[in-house]
Amino acid sequence: VIGRSTDEDGTTVHLVRAPGAEPVEIYRHRESAGVGDLSHDGTLIALEHTEHGDAMHSALRVVRPDGSTVAELDDTEGGTKELGLSVLGFAPVAGDPRLLVGHQRRGRWEPMIWDPVAGTETPLPIDLPGDVGAEWYPDGSALLVEHEFEARSELWR
Repeated sequence: VIGRSTDEDGTTVHLVRAPGAEPVEIYRHRESAGVGDLSHDGTLIALEHTEHGDAMHSALRVVRPDGSTVAELDDTEGGTKELGLSVLGFAPVAGDPRLLVGHQRRGRWEPMIWDPVAGTETPLPIDLPGDVGAEWYPDGSALLVEHEFEARSELWR
């Protein structure tokens, strides 16, 4: 999966389906976008995009390798709210569509789990001051949570 942005063409995302095959365009828009992650089994691609026109606050779209949309998540309500989303990564297990997402719904960066196939969101209420990020454990059974506050960082499981 390759993303590219130019002044002339905007953003395009291409996919090479097999070794030696020609790249196929699966996404195009005049606004900024980028590839967030590819699911472990290669069946889902997470995109961060700013189609709503606010380059500082991305929305998310999960697509299949043919470019068809699985789900969309947009906290900006079409660009009217300054709330961004970021892709933190798909669960590292084949067949698991859960996507770890960073959001700003409570006024700071925090993680949540979004299942774009089931259409469910699982908030992770972590009551610590400052920004909170996360990454999947290698088997997808837990998260490594990073807490940043007052020039200090802590890691939690």
